[in-house]
Amino acid sequence: MDSILSPRDSRPPRQPSPDSALCPKSLRPQIRYYVVTVAPDVGQQWFSEEPVQDGGTSLDARAFVDCARYDGPPLILKTIQHGRRFPINFGPFDMPVVTVELGERLRTLAGGDVQLVPARIDGVDSVRILNVLTCCSCIDESRTIGTKWMPDDGRPDKVGNYRMIIKLFIDVERTGGSHVLRIHDWQTPLIISEYVSTHLTRQELEGVRLMPVT
Repeated sequence: MDSILSPRDSRPPRQPSPDSALCPKSLRPQIRYYVVTVAPDVGQQWFSEEPVQDGGTSLDARAFVDCARYDGPPLILKTIQHGRRFPINFGPFDMPVVTVELGERLRTLAGGDVQLVPARIDGVDSVRILNVLTCCSCIDESRTIGTKWMPDDGRPDKVGNYRMIIKLFIDVERTGGSHVLRIHDWQTPLIISEYVSTHLTRQELEGVRLMPVT
């Protein structure tokens, strides 16, 4: 059944009190998290070029998956592939583009974890780039399956970081209770908490799949 967000439950639940440290880890309630990905059966989706400012200056879309606040003017997203538009679409470098309505819902649920950057598709339809500001070092190294950069790979600046992740898991204890986040040094995945997912309707999640990472 579609969930309904009432004024009473419109804010994220309070974080555990310091006394929770006295509770054994195995007995504490576990927050679940999910990576938001494109659903495999939705067919051809709408896709845009990288964002452009009104004056014609093109921006690197990776700026919107880097957990950095954007302080510039509204942006234009030029269509390069026509297709279905969902409440959540992904642009270049998996930059999330959401409807105005869904953006406001996510801001209500996640607060300071997100910034909504005004944009217009082909200069007409208003949307929002979902700019996630919270970045956590929370990869669960004991369960995550992947490969890391090695000294002989020719990228000394990346040695020790993940080069590829086949199966991602995160450590809930290191998320700080955030409800929308990215991962430090592996920022492409868009991650939401179970709190957010259960407060979004089926229609708002149309076109995406939630992959558990806890």
